[in-house]
Parts: sequence; structure tokens; C-alpha cells
Amino acid sequence: MLLSGLLALPLGYGAASVLLGDWLSSPGRPLANGATVPVYACSNGVHVDLVLPVRDAGGTGPDLSRWFPPSHFRADVRALGWLGFGWGSRRFYLETRDWSDLRPGIALSAALGLDRSLMHVGYRSDPAGQRDCRAVPLSPADYRALQQRILARFAAPLTPLAGMAYGDHDAFYPANGRYSLLQTCNVWSGSLLRDAGVKMGWWTPFAGNVLGHLR
Repeated sequence: MLLSGLLALPLGYGAASVLLGDWLSSPGRPLANGATVPVYACSNGVHVDLVLPVRDAGGTGPDLSRWFPPSHFRADVRALGWLGFGWGSRRFYLETRDWSDLRPGIALSAALGLDRSLMHVGYRSDPAGQRDCRAVPLSPADYRALQQRILARFAAPLTPLAGMAYGDHDAFYPANGRYSLLQTCNVWSGSLLRDAGVKMGWWTPFAGNVLGHLR
């Protein structure tokens, strides 16, 4: 009986991710007058990052380098015009670069909300045409709101964690909120896109749940 219950948990979770990930919360808002700001959802197979222009050419939102200056990063990032944002569990981010790296202790602490959360920020080149990135055109108003929702997830003060990065172009920052089995990094990305009027499922715990609606 216990074994059956343990097997039922991941099966039920997977089934819920399929049903609620495909069940659209809304059909998506139309773009007024064709005015758009380019935003991208990019996946590494585990996490979906939201990628925004550092400086929107149309002046829709504030220059993001005000919050994430080049001095926060080891490399010279001034020539890179895009910033990727992702939220998640501290241990999951730092110890699970791929699903093959996942260990029971990491999964348990993340699933039960026992770990602190981080925001991952990385300067990057133009994601247009990149294999695992999907374009998400937003209206200027929705873009400004998306910026504010992302910035609100950072914990004050907005200072990168010393010595913690994947490479020279990225950094980790303390964040608000607790990662859990119900509130995953991809649920965060999907919910922000949904709030911005993008066609998205009700619950998006996996990267495929997010990108699946952005073909």
C-alpha cells in the first residue's frame, strides 16, 4: 500500500502538469496597434528564463542596467543587449545544471519549500533564432508591468552573491518567496507571462509546459 502511494505521487504530479499545463487560463490579449516590445522565453531543458532587452529602443521601460550594472559581472557585458531572469530554489539552481544532476536531498528540500530562493540574472546576446528560445511580443503596457513584477521578486539590497555564478556573464541575487513542488521556477515564468496577457496554461511546473504554448 505504501509503495503504491509513493508511486502515485509522481504519476499524479505528472498528470496534473499535463492537464493544467494544457488548460489555458486565457486565449491571450491582442496587441494594440501592432506596437510590441520583444521578450523571449528561453529554456536550458530544466529552467525557463525570461529574456528582456536591457534598453528598449522605444523607451517603453527603464534601462535595466540601472539595477544590474556591468560592475556586478566578471566579464565586460556592456556590448550585450539582453538580460535573462529566472527564479528558483538556491540548491536546485546551484547544484542541478541538468536533470541528471538531481539528487534526492536537493529534490526533497526544494519540493517541501525548505530552501531559500535566488534570482539568476545573465547578460546575453540577442536570443532571436536561438533553438530553445521563443519570441513573446508584448504591448508596451504589459512589458512595463512585466519588468516591475520581475524586479519585485528580488530581495533588498539588490547585491549579487559573491563568488556564485555559472560563468562570467551571470550572477545570483537573493530573492523573495519559497520554491516548492507547487511553486517551481517554471510556474514563476509561466505566471509572469500569463499576467502579461500571453496564452499560457494554469500551472506550468516544467519547461515544456511554458514553451509548449509559445510555438
